[in-house]
Amino acid sequence: MKFNSPLTAGIFAGLLAIYLGTANFLMGSISTTAFIIGSLFFGACTTLFIIYNRKELANTNTRKINFVLYLGVIITTLAIVFLISCINYIGTGRLLGMVIGVLAGVLLCTKDKDKIKGNGLVASIIIGVVLFALLRSITFDVLTMSSDSLEPKVHKGEKILINNLSFGLCVPYLPFHILRWGSPSSGDLVIVVHPKSEIVGSNARLFLREVLNLNENQVLVNIDGWLPREQLMASAKPL
Repeated sequence: MKFNSPLTAGIFAGLLAIYLGTANFLMGSISTTAFIIGSLFFGACTTLFIIYNRKELANTNTRKINFVLYLGVIITTLAIVFLISCINYIGTGRLLGMVIGVLAGVLLCTKDKDKIKGNGLVASIIIGVVLFALLRSITFDVLTMSSDSLEPKVHKGEKILINNLSFGLCVPYLPFHILRWGSPSSGDLVIVVHPKSEIVGSNARLFLREVLNLNENQVLVNIDGWLPREQLMASAKPL
């Protein structure tokens, strides 16, 4: 299998989609039924993919690639998708579904499948989208304020820049930190795990709050009161 082919990139996108679905299931964002149906559907697609591409999957030869060109395409794709998401938020699941769906449609409909399968530029675009979907949850993201709970500091409908690296390195799409550093100040906006759920559990949720006070182990935020510092996930700032 060529490592710079759209098929390989599509596999990475599929694996990320599985991880995202599992994370959303653990966070309570999707139901058990939806999770099972999605898993069965992806399993069926994977089986068909292996059968359809069994000859190419058996070929482990790699081609010489233009590393600088493909790296440039990946970085450009990352930047473009991030800018689009700043203007109009793109859900990660929807984004990955579009990428995998378009790739599958092109491979099934085009007459010159070998040309598409070996197109490193197409693969680079897919990899750029996959990296964006992965990195947005551990670096930066842009969301829209959906309530007026922080008026007049943050207005409903205003864009919010989320810095997921403020307090540590997060596990992608889950409310955990691999490493922790940094601390908020009074008046800062932060993203917190909802206190009515456990640190992680089937009903965990993330919300925007304002820091009112803090001590060595706890942070006082509006609406929820005192919270353990472990429930701070990121800092936020209106754009």
